[in-house]
Amino acid sequence: MKNRINRLIILRKYRIALVLLDILFISLSVYIVNAILERPQPSVIFYLGTNIIWLITASTFFLYAAFRYSRRQILLTVITGWLALSLASFYVDALRVGRAALLLMLPFMAVFILGHRILLRGIRSRIVEKDGKRETRVLILGLGEKAKEIAAQIRNDKELNYKLIGFLRPDHYRQQDIKVNRDHVLGGVDELYQIAKREKLDEVIVAFSAYTPLLHKKIEKIMREHSELGLKFKVIPDLYDVLVGRLKVSRVTGYPLLDMLPEVANRRYLGLKRVMDIGTAFLGLTFLSPLMLTIAVILKAQEKGPVFYTQERVGESGQPFILYKFRSMVPDAEKETGPVWAGENDERITLFGRFLRRSSFDELPQLWNVLRGEMSLVGPRPERPHFVHNHKELQGKRLNVKPGMTGLAQINGRYNLTARQKTKYDYIYLKNCSFTLDMMILFRTIDAVFSKRGAR
Repeated sequence: MKNRINRLIILRKYRIALVLLDILFISLSVYIVNAILERPQPSVIFYLGTNIIWLITASTFFLYAAFRYSRRQILLTVITGWLALSLASFYVDALRVGRAALLLMLPFMAVFILGHRILLRGIRSRIVEKDGKRETRVLILGLGEKAKEIAAQIRNDKELNYKLIGFLRPDHYRQQDIKVNRDHVLGGVDELYQIAKREKLDEVIVAFSAYTPLLHKKIEKIMREHSELGLKFKVIPDLYDVLVGRLKVSRVTGYPLLDMLPEVANRRYLGLKRVMDIGTAFLGLTFLSPLMLTIAVILKAQEKGPVFYTQERVGESGQPFILYKFRSMVPDAEKETGPVWAGENDERITLFGRFLRRSSFDELPQLWNVLRGEMSLVGPRPERPHFVHNHKELQGKRLNVKPGMTGLAQINGRYNLTARQKTKYDYIYLKNCSFTLDMMILFRTIDAVFSKRGAR
């Protein structure tokens, strides 16, 4: 418990330092650029507005939410913040700045923000190394492949600030299933109380290769029996976890780990989400209309068949609606096969259609579905009635919300995921849905589109 409090204190101070240094270096970037161009320094309002835009952008990308963030994440945040400032300069007189100054600010912001964060992270790592008490002492419950993989990541990633104490045997296991070093197995589940007291444990990661409802009840019993120790339990999610709707995600290793927390959702969030949907869909249809018109002309000129592909999908509360896409396959693509998912190197996809799918431009007409209220920008992807009927066990709460143009599955693999994997990401989203998460998914969708991850 004391270790966890120390970690929270460090994190709070670290966040404050990040915010103050970000403000300093964003302001310094503005000052240096105007000095280089021999222009008078802008007003205090410009400095204030620039920093507010940056702080909102950085918060959206979770740059103040944890110790760990990649250089790519920082650079993507800088570019997004710079684009937001560029857009604001066109509409707000107090933020208006010359093109040369605007272009020159980008490299200075990138170098300063990235540089000071790398330096600060290095200083924090040295402080943690000098004070071992601040490490989170963790025990892994499990002996299989998942337990082995998580143990390797904890040992290799010093930024996690985790100290692996060892492994704990589950009640039932087979000798051939043991993948971890047997010398590091400290005992069985019934010895957890003594081990936790002796080793001053902070967390237990439950890592089994397969879960059943009975096993989940046993885990819950273990958590209740050891609640007085102040232990924090984390569980690698499986489909059962998310279907019963009792867990909330937090990423600690390469796996998403789930904490036992109450469900989150409220009317204020849903109202704000709808306002964002309407505003973004209207602006998107307005500003992207030249691109959409160009795509329509190319489709009509190069290939036979309709420009738009319409398909019945299942929406909120199981209500059917017509989804719109730019056609990317040959006409009557499912005439002989019936409803099937698109595969890799699918011969039904046309040459221009492949470009549309890889760039996700084929999805743009769905902004009309969003504007009509049939879909949202973020949410579980809508499925066809055929697949909903044949996979009822995977639906559950997915149909309690509006389907989305993008979601967690789309930024974590898209077409590379199986139906069950997509469902798992959908339920993780449903348990964590918030305006901040929606913004993060939207920004990461842009990154996924440009990198073409999981595209077909």
